Amino acid sequence: MVGRRSRRGFRRPAASYGGTSSYAKARPPPPCPWRENSSRCGGQDLSLQGKAMTSTPSQALRDMRILRLRQALSSGQPIRLQILSPSDAEKDRYVRLQWSDYWIQYELIKALGQLPNLYLTDYQPHAVLHLFGFPAQLDPRIYTMAWIYGHPDLLTEMELARYDHLFCYSAPFQAELQQRGFASDRMIGATGKLPHPLTETRHPLTFVGNARARGSRPAVEALLQSGEEFRLWGKGWERHVPSRNLAGGYFDYGRLDELYAGSEFVMNDHHPDMARWGFVSFRLFDALASGGFVVSDRNCGIEGIFGDTVPQFSDAAELKDILTYYRAHPEEKERLRITGMRIALSHCWEIRALQVWRHLMRVANPEWKEDLKSAERILRPRREAVLQRLQQRAELGALDLDLNELLSLEAEPAVPSA
Repeated sequence: MVGRRSRRGFRRPAASYGGTSSYAKARPPPPCPWRENSSRCGGQDLSLQGKAMTSTPSQALRDMRILRLRQALSSGQPIRLQILSPSDAEKDRYVRLQWSDYWIQYELIKALGQLPNLYLTDYQPHAVLHLFGFPAQLDPRIYTMAWIYGHPDLLTEMELARYDHLFCYSAPFQAELQQRGFASDRMIGATGKLPHPLTETRHPLTFVGNARARGSRPAVEALLQSGEEFRLWGKGWERHVPSRNLAGGYFDYGRLDELYAGSEFVMNDHHPDMARWGFVSFRLFDALASGGFVVSDRNCGIEGIFGDTVPQFSDAAELKDILTYYRAHPEEKERLRITGMRIALSHCWEIRALQVWRHLMRVANPEWKEDLKSAERILRPRREAVLQRLQQRAELGALDLDLNELLSLEAEPAVPSA
């Protein structure tokens, strides 16, 4: 089976993709065309470099892919949809649980599976949603969408031209795609977490994440230099941090809400290319929705989604100042936490699933008109669960929520003001 060489040098098995190998044969990383000359984000130059696109998908093949979708829907069949994740390449099922991509795939499958005219499968799909993490081999017979939510430095124009449709997380990157002739729909992160009933602080500063290849991550480096006491969960940290800071390895995804809600501060950071382009960590959505207060390294996309509810640091000194300030101003910290929770709760996986579903239905039937009952059916349980948790925390009044407005049928809710 064809594999792909990881950054650490071992061969990673390929994942199944419509019955074929999904990951390209091992090769050097492609040159990054997204670095010089055009738009700016947070004062940084974020321009594109490189030659103009010289090849596009064959229109005849694209028409054939769309025809297959239309034939399936018109014959009364559901559209068979595969969601392809980078974590599919990991054959150790326990290790796969430690990939954030795995849980993004899981949440989307759970939400999309509730919608009509869709059948989630890995066998002979009519359409594929590729959660972009690594380049993949694409079957030319299958209508293929990509959700670009990270690793923008791995993308090239030739890679992008292979997709029939793009969803893009980052507003600055979406603007660059548009400039290069690639249309896309904005689709940001989401959460399946609910406010946890725990309201007491059980942990100091906490961070959940694996060490990277060189053992360094911005949040952990800043914590070590600041002298703050913190607790760390993740793989590969034994050689890089004192043992007193190591709380454990893998932390159960299903219990993250409890950890986030019970932490004085939840730490967050990003890969450099994601911070540069405004791709915001999914951890922010999960931690804020759970009731946590998050401090992050700088990312030019955070304020556009969460306003001022997530303080950002550039170095250990600035992190120390942030922690000192909010310990001395608990009322302001609480105000930001409540507002951050409200914003995060408005971005649920059900709404993201509706966005993908609407696109597929419109491609498969240009005359399709949405039955709002389907959307209401998928959102109602989420509304009820949010309401129940907020009542348990006695925070419904503080949030001043209209749940019909909070989880509206819009694909991308507006960011509430603080």
